[in-house]
Amino acid sequence: MKEIIKKSNQAIAAYLNRRGYEIVEQPWEADIDSRVSIVAKDKDALVFTTVTACKDSDSFPAEHLNQEELEGFAIKWLKDNRSHADCAVRFDRIGLLIMSPDRAFIKHHINVMSCSNIPGEE
Repeated sequence: MKEIIKKSNQAIAAYLNRRGYEIVEQPWEADIDSRVSIVAKDKDALVFTTVTACKDSDSFPAEHLNQEELEGFAIKWLKDNRSHADCAVRFDRIGLLIMSPDRAFIKHHINVMSCSNIPGEE
């Protein structure tokens, strides 16, 4: 499983780079089950990206995000990285469905916490 996580994070970092993101830190071992995998810059925003992956499935992996945990992680990270504290913060979610060792489908949700719309949050 650790190898899948490592390769997934590498693939997502390459995907984000191709889309103009600048990787700030990766992989990030978060306090929230290692869900925040990549911290990146997209234009003027600092993006905390959660990456989930599954293999041999008929659907993308389910992701249960907790707004308080993600915001808490961002606050902790920004306290430790004050040079990034003066920009907008955004949370993205990426699901990776691994089809073979060299092929996967990627589902990228940008700004998943806009208007506090988090699946499963009441």
